[in-house]
Amino acid sequence: MQDWVGEEYMDNIHKDISIEEVVSSQKGSFLVLSHGIKDKNDILRALINAAKGNKNIFLITRTHPSILSEMVKAPISNVYWLSEKGEDDDILKPFETTIMQMKLEEFMGKHNENALVILDNLEYMMFYIGFEKLYKLIGKISDDSYIYGSLFISLADERAFNEKEKSLLDSITALLNPKHYPLNSATYG
Repeated sequence: MQDWVGEEYMDNIHKDISIEEVVSSQKGSFLVLSHGIKDKNDILRALINAAKGNKNIFLITRTHPSILSEMVKAPISNVYWLSEKGEDDDILKPFETTIMQMKLEEFMGKHNENALVILDNLEYMMFYIGFEKLYKLIGKISDDSYIYGSLFISLADERAFNEKEKSLLDSITALLNPKHYPLNSATYG
């Protein structure tokens, strides 16, 4: 599959920047594209490990919290499992975007520049709410990240989006593509 990031997108890509540098020095909204589950888990692990001790993390993911704790070899607070099943306090349903946005805004407002918000599995959410609602949600969270000086990173498998959708997401986030920046192997714990 051809990489959709062509020359016209190069200005929006942070080339030669590691995840550690993004987590430690950047603010605003970023989109990280993965190429399958292993790639996504490596990126998620690197983000969490880079933030340890530096940022307060708020994570919404399809990876069950118990599996995630094993993956990063440490317990993580503020983790919500993105699932349509269950009623636990640590579960957010993919169609509850208003609740999700309120929780994220409250977290960013409390932690400001020390907040790292990660929204994992955009493709799963898109299945439930459609691209238009997903785009609006990402736009609102992106705006909040700039207002509060926080860092917002969304993760998606690029294969789930068509060219128009990728272009629209690129218009509201800065694109970080794993093909274009190194992952520091020390980050994997």
